[in-house]
Amino acid sequence: MLERDDGRQGGGMALGVVFHGAQLALDLAVAGMSLAVALGFFAVVTTVLCSAAFLHHSKPAAAS
Repeated sequence: MLERDDGRQGGGMALGVVFHGAQLALDLAVAGMSLAVALGFFAVVTTVLCSAAFLHHSKPAAAS
């Protein structure tokens, strides 16, 4: 490895970039999963409410 002016070995910055990229990937994965869960919950609530409204306003079938 290359030495710096103060005698330390270089290469630490490259490792920091790798960890920063991994942190970004994990952040995006967690955000995506949170969005999927939130949209799934919204879909369930919307389905229940729309079904209730439809059943409340639908007319009974005419007996023939």
